[in-house]
Amino acid sequence: MEISIDKYSSLLETLYAGLLERNPLQNLLAPLGRVMGVESSVLMLRRPSELDTGLILSDGLSSSEAEGPDNPYSSYFYKLDPFTNLPEGQVVSLDEFVSAEALENSEFYQQLLRPQGIYHILAVDILEESGISASLRLQRDGDRDAFGDEPRQLLTLLVPHLRQILRLYHQLENTESERSLFESAVNQLSVACIILDENRRVMRTNSGAEQLLTQKDGISIRGDSLHLSTRQKNQEFQKAVEDTLAAQRSGEFSMAQAMSVPTTPDSPGLGLVVRPVPRREWFEGQSAPSVAVFISDPEQELTTSAEVLRRLFDLTPAEARLSLLLADGNTLEQASKLLGNSTHTGRAHLRAIFAKTGVTQQTQLVSLILRSVASMG
Repeated sequence: MEISIDKYSSLLETLYAGLLERNPLQNLLAPLGRVMGVESSVLMLRRPSELDTGLILSDGLSSSEAEGPDNPYSSYFYKLDPFTNLPEGQVVSLDEFVSAEALENSEFYQQLLRPQGIYHILAVDILEESGISASLRLQRDGDRDAFGDEPRQLLTLLVPHLRQILRLYHQLENTESERSLFESAVNQLSVACIILDENRRVMRTNSGAEQLLTQKDGISIRGDSLHLSTRQKNQEFQKAVEDTLAAQRSGEFSMAQAMSVPTTPDSPGLGLVVRPVPRREWFEGQSAPSVAVFISDPEQELTTSAEVLRRLFDLTPAEARLSLLLADGNTLEQASKLLGNSTHTGRAHLRAIFAKTGVTQQTQLVSLILRSVASMG
């Protein structure tokens, strides 16, 4: 098989671009298989063991052989796989390990390969420096020619790129995991977050912002722009955003700007903070995250449970329930009534809570709970 420079370049572009897709390593297999001229391909990111079914991606195999932890390979045949302890990055073929006669008489071939029509396999194991490893298997049917020098050479050329893709995949997954964790933490704190680009367009909203935009008056998204309901407040907000962007463009220090957002006459309103998003000096281009808008709703209930408070402060269940109601803005009398207790019982619980938490006032208790990690639970 011959491959032109243009075709090789196009393949590399496709493989690297796949990192931005939903299932990057799964999407790597189909274009690679087409260029290599195979009927099916398998990528093992974690090889099966006695206590682990492994993590296996495939393209071109029937669902019974490729999907789920109970596939025949993960369930049993990994023990008979001839490709074990391969030299890292070295491309090898199945016929190097076993003769045709030995292969055809083996249980591995009779029960696993033959039903799928697989006879020829080209393999390589890749270990990325961070520790992530992958085992790639390219497979041809028995009526096809064995893998010759050209496909081996092509795959050998691709190995450094596959190793780099694994490294980038590892970094992207870590970044996404951290982003999801921090976004979840912001959501748990009941803080709405809206990210604007350098043209003031809304780029992203967290779940707290989506909920606030649908439930509260005073703030909305029109088209792709964020607006406040009153003219005066909207002008104040737009100026805060423009000042933040101007300081960012000039490289000047910019303090966060805060303002209140009225909603209804009986509501305390929303608290809004505008601050710049840190950017790398070399980062250019359109639709870059530039401004973060954080919005808090004083009427939002504390998103935690009495059980979390009980464990954090060594409270009894009754003390924890009372603490939670107080942190949600209830008076002692209101909280006691909601719990079906007398105010006298509530005061007794509150004294015990004070002793365990080290505070002496109800306002201090509420502040302690709100500043604690309780909302992360």
